[in-house]
Amino acid sequence: MADDASKLEFLANFDTMFDSSTHSDLAIVVDNHTFKAHKVILGIRTQFFTSATNPENGFSEAKDGVVTIKEHGIPAVWCFLKYCYTGTYLGGPKNIGLGNEDLSLLHPHVYALADMLDIPKLKALATKQLQTELDDNWMTGNFPAVVAEVFDITASRDKEIREVVVMAAKKHLAELLPLEHFGEVMDKCGEFSAGLVRIMQETSTPVVKQRPTTCRHCCNELHCYQCGEYIN
Repeated sequence: MADDASKLEFLANFDTMFDSSTHSDLAIVVDNHTFKAHKVILGIRTQFFTSATNPENGFSEAKDGVVTIKEHGIPAVWCFLKYCYTGTYLGGPKNIGLGNEDLSLLHPHVYALADMLDIPKLKALATKQLQTELDDNWMTGNFPAVVAEVFDITASRDKEIREVVVMAAKKHLAELLPLEHFGEVMDKCGEFSAGLVRIMQETSTPVVKQRPTTCRHCCNELHCYQCGEYIN
């Protein structure tokens, strides 16, 4: 039986197969770029491509081993493939456009692709990466676009990634409120606004009205008119 070191070495070799034509039996076309992939490796993460290229009941245009993805961009697909081969997707080549996309927008796009491919662990990773990006590299001016994108490409059931955006808005609300674009996003994204109001209510400190113990007219101590006890 293989020891842990041998297993890790074996898994590390997956990385060398990423986007490699060696033994490739699947091509994924996105815009003007073609990724070389291996169905057996992708099949560990998702059954989408196995089903799509099935000779009997797969996509008619994909039975030759070529799958075209039109709904998602090159950076998100690159991240998905990198995750399949390595378990993460940090870092990426700039020659396919990955370096030109704001990471706070990239992570929601990865989430949406993972949702389409039914990969819960990649959705969780994208959510975590978005939170880290907003915590470590906060940019007030870009945030309204992030809100609009997250609430546009996700559904009401995607509570975790939406909550990340709402909590970030609460944390930086004083900076965001003066922005005209942020106001426009709040008007258009009713679910975001409702979530923000809810979070503000849940985390606000209730105001306790102090009961007076002396009369505001004569300054004498107040007492109960029924039992005569002084109020303290």
